[in-house]
Amino acid sequence: MSLVTAGLIAFGVIVLVELPDKTLVASLVLSTRYRPRPVLLGVAAAFAVQCVVAAAAGGVSAVSPD
Repeated sequence: MSLVTAGLIAFGVIVLVELPDKTLVASLVLSTRYRPRPVLLGVAAAFAVQCVVAAAAGGVSAVSPD
């Protein structure tokens, strides 16, 4: 399987799974009402914060006793 094919399959699966996600819908609605660049930057910043929080929570749970 080529890299492009794998990337397209992964993109398609993720889009199908994330389609009902409210974040995607909110981003689309905000992009139609406001300028796209600030919306994209806000979404990217929020996603980065969410990833940091998730990684920190995972790190805490990895060192906690079972």
